[in-house]
Amino acid sequence: LFIDDACIHSSQTAPKMSVSSCLVEGGDDRLVVVQSLRMNKYNVPNVPTAGICRGSCTSSAPSIEAFAIGEGVLKRVREVGAPHFADELRQRLRRMWGLDESTSLTFFPSGTDVEFLFVLLALGRALELCNEAGQRRGRVLSVVTCAGEVGSGTAKAAAGQHFSSMVPSGAQASPGTSIFESNPDVVVVEVKLRDSGGQLRPEEAVDAEIEALVMEALGKEAGGHGGYDVCCVHLVAGCKTGHASPSLHMIERLRARFGSRLLPLFDGCQARLRDGILHDYVQCGFGVMVTGSKFYGGPPFSGAALMNADLTSELNAYLARPGAPLRELVLRSELQQYLSGSLVEAECLPALCELLDENRSIVRGTLLRWAMALVHIEEYHDIPATARDAIIGAWAAHVQSLVQNIGSPSLKLLCEQVSSCSNPAGVFGVNSIVSLCCRVKIDGRYRDPTIDELRHVHRLMALDLSDRCHLHGREVSAHEARRCFIAQPVALGRDSAPVLRVAIGAHQVCKLYERHAKLEQCRDVGELIGNWQDTEDEALLRKLVSLLEHFGERWSAAEEAEPSAADLLKYDFHLWDQRLTWTISVEVLQRLLRGMMGEEQCDKLIQCFLRTQNVDANALQVEYEPFVEYLTKGM
Repeated sequence: LFIDDACIHSSQTAPKMSVSSCLVEGGDDRLVVVQSLRMNKYNVPNVPTAGICRGSCTSSAPSIEAFAIGEGVLKRVREVGAPHFADELRQRLRRMWGLDESTSLTFFPSGTDVEFLFVLLALGRALELCNEAGQRRGRVLSVVTCAGEVGSGTAKAAAGQHFSSMVPSGAQASPGTSIFESNPDVVVVEVKLRDSGGQLRPEEAVDAEIEALVMEALGKEAGGHGGYDVCCVHLVAGCKTGHASPSLHMIERLRARFGSRLLPLFDGCQARLRDGILHDYVQCGFGVMVTGSKFYGGPPFSGAALMNADLTSELNAYLARPGAPLRELVLRSELQQYLSGSLVEAECLPALCELLDENRSIVRGTLLRWAMALVHIEEYHDIPATARDAIIGAWAAHVQSLVQNIGSPSLKLLCEQVSSCSNPAGVFGVNSIVSLCCRVKIDGRYRDPTIDELRHVHRLMALDLSDRCHLHGREVSAHEARRCFIAQPVALGRDSAPVLRVAIGAHQVCKLYERHAKLEQCRDVGELIGNWQDTEDEALLRKLVSLLEHFGERWSAAEEAEPSAADLLKYDFHLWDQRLTWTISVEVLQRLLRGMMGEEQCDKLIQCFLRTQNVDANALQVEYEPFVEYLTKGM
């Protein structure tokens, strides 16, 4: 029996669809599910999916536990209203992060969008300074650090520009164009963490470059003016490879010199942070950015801006005065394509709430994603910090040991010391992101892959390759059949090969902690991780090595990374498997197949399958993967 795309319709009425469709509301093009893949552009599904999840430094599929609360969350939002529900989420987050009531918390569809709030604050200061000096236009310089190892849209967003062709409201946009009608003067300078060969630059060199930029922009002499009114400097607390930059000491030195003309921003979007760090940086007067969709493992994406009472009052004052420059700028902007009034804390920023229209899609999707993230945030922070640290450290050591023991020329570790900036920035003492240097074998020789080749491998890792192996007449190995969700490849430098990454997230830490508590025979955390669920990390690494070693002969063609019709049917049946039991009810199977092939043929097909599986004809559940294989092989 030939299965083609005409058979793939079952997802349209699946019970997961209401929650999964809301999950991609109010986001940019990164959330769009590519129907030919059943995944987004980062190769992540928007429903719970059985697989090995080690991609939390990019994004994660929703877990079973988080997805299970989806319907209840949507119902709660309808019952109490979005503003009230947003306040409930804020109170829970404040408890987890040790924030006081005076800290404002504004929700955004993603961490990248959060930049817009701090663009407003910087422009407000700049325009106020210009007004005092009798000038008409304020200028802002924003220094984005760890360029290439923060979000791909960060630089554009920090300039107040659209960074995606689709914005959270659902409208279309031109990336690189300003969200403000008057196109204010916001200039972004990117500072790299690495040299062209991919090596980490000395911390002193990075600090010196940033300090020179700020001194030139704001004026070298005390009270001088270098052409810019305000300068934003980002302190990245955990980039794509886990490092922090620049140093806190350098930023504090600039603050002491330039006062309010220097606006420091703390990029904690990876959230791989010690307890209390968000509170500390908020209290120090940094604008703080954080997400629930990186380390915390919430579904992609969710962002939040944190500000202390002084920054919050300052921004509100710039927006509250009728006719004030910043107020007029916002009124004639497209900010409401990204932010809705219900996501802003009305008691803290009433003027901003007043200026924003309500967009149901932005609000519902953002609140749903944050509510799901909180499932893991609360569970993670309930674990003693010493236990969390031990698990993260043991996991990283275990993965590094596995790579060395496998000993393939196709795979080695990117060995780098954690920078001294990491401790003041509050990043974990052990790098929870393991970067992997890959080499592909083509025509009997190993060579460095291009970034596009690693993206191809990344896609293959996320697929069950069983059907591909069958089509090529090869037996399927256990690791080829497993879907492995890892982090996107990262280009380290112009003259350096890119790397793939694996990372532990809060959800995996919680699972390990729970498992350790149940296994009294495990003497320590390291032993537990070594025996974790059929050695998941080893299966992941062996699949990666297999793809790299056989890249030229088996996997390099583009079509190899396209799911077959049988794969898609399997994935769609999976939508009915709410708890990942790998079974589907016969009643549902009949309903789906009758729409494809008619009642008589459908019932005959199911009965034949049940006989081949030695399953009672009155069975209520069937395993859907063997059923799809049965269809694929033509009965």
